[in-house]
Amino acid sequence: MNDDQRHPVEILAEEFADRLRSDQQPSIEEYVSRYPEHAEMIMAIFPPIAMMEQAREVHASSSRLSSRTSSSNLPSNKTQIPDRLGDFQLLREIGRGGMGVVFEAVQQSLKRHVALKVMSDIAAGSAQRRARFIREAEAAAQLHHTNIVGVFGTGEESGYLFYAMQLIQGTPLNEVIAAIKRGDASGMPADATEKKDGSRVNNATDSLGNVATLSSHPTAVPREVLASPVLRPQYFHQVAHLIANVASGLHYAHHLGIFHRDIKPSNLLLDREGAIWITDFGVAKRDSLEDVTQAGEIVGTLRYMAPEQLRGTSNARSDIYSLGLTLFELLTLQPALTATTGSWFETVAKGLIPSPRSIRKDIPRDLEVITLKACAADPAERYATAEALEQDLRRFMEDRPVLARRESVALRIRRIVRRNPAVATLTLALILMLTAVVALLGRGYHLKQQALKKIQLEYDRAEENLQQKTSALVTADHERNRAEKNLSMAIEAFAGVVNNIASRGGSESLLDELGDEDIDLASVDAILSDADVQLLENLMAFFDRFALENGTDLSAQSALATRRVADIQHRLGRLEGAVQSYRKSLEIYRNLAEKHPDNREFQYAQVQIVSEMIVVSAKRGRMGEVLLMYNKAQSLAMQSSLLRDTAEGKLALARLCNTMASLGSRYGGDNRLRPVRNWMRRVMSSPARDVVVSPITTERLKRENEANTMALRLLQELLAEEPQQVAYRLTLARVQREDVRIAQSMREFERAEAALKASIETLEKLIAEYPDVDAFQFELANTLRTGVIYSPADMQRFSRAVRICDHLIQSHPHEVEYRSLRSSALIRVATVQNATGKSDRAIESLKTAYEDQALIADRFPEILVYQIAAAQTLSNLAEVQLNAGDRVAAMQSIDRAIHYGSRGAKNGRNVPFLERLREKKKSLQGDALKKENNDAQPTTIP
Repeated sequence: MNDDQRHPVEILAEEFADRLRSDQQPSIEEYVSRYPEHAEMIMAIFPPIAMMEQAREVHASSSRLSSRTSSSNLPSNKTQIPDRLGDFQLLREIGRGGMGVVFEAVQQSLKRHVALKVMSDIAAGSAQRRARFIREAEAAAQLHHTNIVGVFGTGEESGYLFYAMQLIQGTPLNEVIAAIKRGDASGMPADATEKKDGSRVNNATDSLGNVATLSSHPTAVPREVLASPVLRPQYFHQVAHLIANVASGLHYAHHLGIFHRDIKPSNLLLDREGAIWITDFGVAKRDSLEDVTQAGEIVGTLRYMAPEQLRGTSNARSDIYSLGLTLFELLTLQPALTATTGSWFETVAKGLIPSPRSIRKDIPRDLEVITLKACAADPAERYATAEALEQDLRRFMEDRPVLARRESVALRIRRIVRRNPAVATLTLALILMLTAVVALLGRGYHLKQQALKKIQLEYDRAEENLQQKTSALVTADHERNRAEKNLSMAIEAFAGVVNNIASRGGSESLLDELGDEDIDLASVDAILSDADVQLLENLMAFFDRFALENGTDLSAQSALATRRVADIQHRLGRLEGAVQSYRKSLEIYRNLAEKHPDNREFQYAQVQIVSEMIVVSAKRGRMGEVLLMYNKAQSLAMQSSLLRDTAEGKLALARLCNTMASLGSRYGGDNRLRPVRNWMRRVMSSPARDVVVSPITTERLKRENEANTMALRLLQELLAEEPQQVAYRLTLARVQREDVRIAQSMREFERAEAALKASIETLEKLIAEYPDVDAFQFELANTLRTGVIYSPADMQRFSRAVRICDHLIQSHPHEVEYRSLRSSALIRVATVQNATGKSDRAIESLKTAYEDQALIADRFPEILVYQIAAAQTLSNLAEVQLNAGDRVAAMQSIDRAIHYGSRGAKNGRNVPFLERLREKKKSLQGDALKKENNDAQPTTIP
C-alpha cells in the first residue's frame, strides 16, 4: 500500500516510533500541536507505541541467544521461548501480532498439530494486556462453530501464557485479494510454495481466483497499458457465500455475548476446501464480564473500524460494519476507505464510502445494496444482527428479493418467473383470459363514452385557442433548444473536418525536396479534394447564417467556431479570408478576456491565434506583419501574469517563438535550406565549406536565432519544474531540430551537430518510455533525416530514418505522412549513394521513394504538392539512369514525370517544373536522334 492510501496518523506513528528508536525523545504534545486535526487519535495511539518501544529497548539489552535459535529464521522474541511449553513441542513460527506470537506445534499427548499462540514478553509486562490475552483465550474457547477457529486448551509455562488452537492450512483473505489483483490466483497449483509467515497459497485462493480472468486494455497514449482482473458472475456468488458463513459465525459469537472488534480480511482464513474461518479474538469483548479495555480506548485496525469504535465504544453492529468493509474489498478488489483527502474521522463518520458499482460495473446491484447497508455510518441504519446480513446474502444467492431495499413490481415479477416458470406460465394464461373479459366489458363502456364525448365537444372547442397558444410557446422553446444544439453540432463538425484534414498528413517533409519555383507555397497545405472543398464551403455558409441568429451569450462558442473557419480557410490556401476570420476570432477572445480576466483559456487562445496569423502572413510574403505580430504576442505574454507565470502560458510562448524561428526555412523567400537544382551536388567534401543554399540577411537570421533561443530557455524552465512532462519534452525536441538549421545557416557546425544530437537524444528517451507512441517515432525519423550537408557519415542516420518509417508504414499502411517522410529519407540516402559511386543502389532507393509518392499522388490526384513530388523524384531518377548509361530507362522516367506534372497543372495552376521536364525530354530525344544518324552514316574506308 502506498502512502496515498494510508491514514496520516499511521504514517505519523511510524515516524514517532523511528524517532524513539534513534533516541531523539520526541514528545506526544509536539505532534498534538503540529496536527490538531488528528489530536484525538494521536492521544489514543502514541502512548502505547512509546510503552512498547521502551519495553523493546529493555528486552533487547537482556536477550539471550542460543546456538539453536541463532541459526533459525525466527524473530528475536522466539529466542527467549523454550522448545517446549507444557504438552506442546514448538516447531516453527507462523505469525505474530500485537498480543503474541503464533507457532505451529505438536501436542505430544494427542500426537496432533496445533497452532499455539504465546503471549509476547512485551505484552506480558502489562497487567491489562495479560488480562486481554486471557480474555481472548476464554472467549475463543467458548465458541464452537464451523467457521470459527476452535481453542483446545490454555496454560502457562516458564512464565509464558499460551493457548492451543485448531491449525488451519489456509490463506488470509487479504492475500487472496492481492493474488486476484495480480492475476495469478487462477493459475496457482493446488500445492503452492510455502510463504515466509508459514501460510500456504494453494487451492484455497483458487476457490476464488478460478472465477477471475485477465484482460488487457490499452489506454490512450502516453499512459501505460494496464491489466485488470475481470470477475465472472460465479465470483460474486462465491463471495456472498463466504461472507454469509462469516456472518453466521459472528452471529453465534454475538449470541454468546462476544464481540470480535477486529474483523478484517487478514483475520479471515480461506482453507484448502474453500471454507472460511474467523481467527484472532485478540481484541474481543465480552458483554457478560467487566471490560478490561479502558474507557475511550481505541482497539482494532483503523481502516476497518466503525465510527463508534473511533469514539471508544463497540457492539455487534460494529462487527457488521467491519464485515461490510471486507465484503466491499472482495467485490471491488480495493479498500473502501482511504485517507487521501480530508480527515479520517470525517471520512468514516459521514459514511463517505463510494458505491461499489462506481468502481466495478459488473457488481450485482443487490450485492451493492447489501454492502452499503452493512457499512452505514449510523449503526441504526445497518443490519440489526449478523444473522440478518447472512439471510440477505443467501437471498441474493437464491435469486430472491433482498430485504435491504424495496423492489419494483417489474423486478419482483422477473424473479418469480425465473424461480417458478410453470407457475408463471399458468399466471400468464389467467391474465390473458382476464384481459379478454375486460375487453368485452370495455366495449360496452366505449359505447357509453361516445355519448359523453359529444357533450365534451363544445368544451374542447373553448379550450382550443388556449392550447394553440401553449403549443406555440412550447414550439418556440423547442426551437431555441434545437438552435443551441445545432450550434454545438456545427462547432463539432468544423473540428471534425479540420481533424480529418490534419489526419491526411501535411507536406512538410516533401517541401524539403522541392524548389520554390516548383509549387506555390501559399497552397501547400491544401490537402483537399473538390468534394472536401464543397463540404467545407457548405459548413462555413451554415455557420455564418447560424451565427447571425444567436445571442451574445454564445460568444465563446462563436470565437471557437470562427477560429475553426480560419483554420479551414488556411488549409484551403484562402489566406485573405483566413486573416479576416482569425482577426474576428481574436477580437472576440480579447473581449472575453476583458470580461473574464481570470480565465486562462481566453489568454492562451489569443497567443495561439497570433501564431497561426504569423504563418499566414509569412506565406503571403509579408514579413513586416510577421515581425509586428510576433512582437505584439510577446508583449501580451510578458504583460499577462496568467501567461508569464504559468506553465501553460510559457509553453504557448515557446511554441510561438518556435513558429517564428521556423518560418525562414519555409516561407522566408529564400532557398537556404532547400536542395539546389542539381540534387547530386548536395554532398560536400567538408562541412566547413559553403552550404549549397541561397544567402540570407544577417538581420533575419539573428531574429530567428533569438526566437529559437527564447523557446529553448522557456522549455528548460518548464522541464526544471516538471522534467517528465511529455508535451514539454516533445516541443523541446522540435526546437532543438530547428536549432540545427539555424546553426548551419550561421556556419556554426559544431553547434548544429550538438543540437541534432540533443534532439535525437530527447526523442529516444521518449520512445524508451513510450515505445508504442507512433508520433514519437515519426518525430525521431524526421530529425534523423535533418541536414543539408550530405556526407557518407550521414548514411547511417538517413538509413535509420528509413527503417523507422518502414515500421510505421507496416502498422499504418494508409498514413500519408509516413510514406512522404520515407520517400524524403530515401532520396537523401540515394544522394549519398550516387555521390559515392553506388549508382545501382541509388536507382533502387529512388524507385522505392517514387513508389511511395506514386501511391499518394494516385490517391489524391487533385493535390498539387503530391504530383510535383512524384515528378521531381522521377526526374532525379532519370538523371542517375542517364549517367549510368541507361537512356531508355531515363526516357521512361521522364515520361512518367511529365504525366504527374501535367496532372498537377490542371485548373490553371502554374507549374514551371513541367516545362523543364518537357525540355529535358526534347533534349534526350534530340541526343537519341543524333546518335541514330551517326550510326546510319556509312563508314568510309581510307
